[in-house]
Amino acid sequence: MPNAEDTIKRYEALASSRATLDSHLDQVRELFYPSALPFQQQDTKGAKVHEKVFDSTPEQAAELLSAGLQSMLTNPATKWFALRTSDDDLDNDEEVSLWLEDTVDRMFAVFNSPRSNFAPNQHELYMDLACFQYIADRPGNLPLFSTRPLAENYLGENEDGRVDTNIRKFKWTARQAFGKWGPAVGEKVAKAAQDAKKQDQEFEFLHDVHPRTDEGKGRRGLPFASLWVSLADKKRIDEGGFHEFPYVCPRWVKRAGEVYGRGPGMKALADARMLQRAMKVTIRGVEKIIDPPLIVADDGVIAPVRVTPSGLNFVRWDMMSGSGSPIRPIETGGRPDLGEDFMASIRNRIETAFYTPLLQFARDPQMTATQVIHITEQVMQTMNPVLGRMQAEDLGPKIDRLFGIMLRGGMLAEPPEAVQGREIRVEYVSPVAKAQRLGEVRALSQHMEIAGGLAAVDPSVYDNLNLDEAFRDAADLLGMSRRLLRDPKLVEQMRQARREAADQQAQMEQAGSMAEAFKTGAQGAQALNQAMSPQTQVAGNA
Repeated sequence: MPNAEDTIKRYEALASSRATLDSHLDQVRELFYPSALPFQQQDTKGAKVHEKVFDSTPEQAAELLSAGLQSMLTNPATKWFALRTSDDDLDNDEEVSLWLEDTVDRMFAVFNSPRSNFAPNQHELYMDLACFQYIADRPGNLPLFSTRPLAENYLGENEDGRVDTNIRKFKWTARQAFGKWGPAVGEKVAKAAQDAKKQDQEFEFLHDVHPRTDEGKGRRGLPFASLWVSLADKKRIDEGGFHEFPYVCPRWVKRAGEVYGRGPGMKALADARMLQRAMKVTIRGVEKIIDPPLIVADDGVIAPVRVTPSGLNFVRWDMMSGSGSPIRPIETGGRPDLGEDFMASIRNRIETAFYTPLLQFARDPQMTATQVIHITEQVMQTMNPVLGRMQAEDLGPKIDRLFGIMLRGGMLAEPPEAVQGREIRVEYVSPVAKAQRLGEVRALSQHMEIAGGLAAVDPSVYDNLNLDEAFRDAADLLGMSRRLLRDPKLVEQMRQARREAADQQAQMEQAGSMAEAFKTGAQGAQALNQAMSPQTQVAGNA
């Protein structure tokens, strides 16, 4: 039976292994995502978070990349995934294909519902790929997506390098905790919850999710154990389980042997720090030019110097004679333009690390279709490794988790008998997935053009092509709805009906031709007989 001590020891081990990384992550957070939860220092609600920021380029680059990822991978205005079975022939079955499409429609209704909270949480995840999403199963209600920052979560991997353990350390007020668990929350927390002056006092809790190694019944026997621990009372306050790992933990790139990922912010951290320092120095230089320091003659000014507008300064009368003034600005000879040029080069490096030039080009409304395809291919070539990891570690687990919740909750139509027990696989049809397939579509189109030219010389060249499969492959590559395609069995029936109608028409035409020929022959014989002379007829009779 798991206990609180085991969870606390496991948490301390995971936290200790991440201690060095926390310092690095805090530096990235301060410049690229200042509003995120800090890793090392205490989080103070309402505190200023931009005190170290003098130039917002790093934060803006992160926001643009986040918006680009949302547009390319999970655009709420378009379908970004489809479902297939592992059998292509089964996918072409009308009943199966319609059930798969209906399932996708129902899942998208959940993704796009304001009650599931998916869209804002997905944007938050893209803003900081060190965030994780927790997908909560709420019986009787829609599943809920909740993004949790890395500062709260401590991860563990299995032998395949997949995250299968997460211990989340978080704070709740006594009133919140008591509202969820009641008296089981522990003596200290329960006592504070009953005191009007202390019910908003915060306490620390752990949520430990890991593969289950012991046997149990009900939710305590599910594949992933779920343990809740109160650190104030060092007590396990709840236990349950999950059918699937409820945390989605994507990583931008990952070094071998490390659990946590490294994003573009780490790559651009040195430039971001240099940019803040350069901006700070440039601001000081501009200030010196606009409001320069003053040279004041010794004992030449009566009372402190007033530099406010319309301020009066009194000086000795003998200091007014001559060309010199008792108060003069110091010409520093500063060149803020040099600082601006220097910072422009730094900004360019930061934006390049966050793919800003490519994303901006891809959004240019003045581009032609050919230019769009070319730029899209460039984006794919550059970002394909990252996008592939996002599909494997973010979108795939998310879809699997939602499908399982909806299937168990009766939110999907009854599956056809043909797919029961079959593996259902995910096929991505987002804008970026379609762009990745443009090469295949273009190759098919070019091949058909070549075939058309050869067919002008020898039509039998088309015997080499399975045109039905080519048409259906092109529809799949372009993300065309299965509802728009007829069942191959129905297509074959329609073709058979056309063949039978054509045969019947040919038979009717042949019968008409034979009748016409018979009629023509009979008329010819009669005319010949009439044309014969009487003598010939007599001779013939003789």
